[in-house]
Amino acid sequence: RLYGTQNVSILRNHFTRNGGPEGEAINIQFGVTGDFAYNVVWSSATNCMKIYTDNAVKFPQTNLRIYNNTYY
Repeated sequence: RLYGTQNVSILRNHFTRNGGPEGEAINIQFGVTGDFAYNVVWSSATNCMKIYTDNAVKFPQTNLRIYNNTYY
């Protein structure tokens, strides 16, 4: 889980069997910015990836660029 005003670059990784039943393998919340690219996600949890922004918290908003990933 990533939370808060973080600037991240999650690039060229292999995620295998992450997360529990009825959960998320990758959970990104409130205010995280950056890139999530060129990753392989294999056999992940129920929701695989969750990106969350709340209407009650106006700033900072989550702004994550997600591109060129492979999900199995």
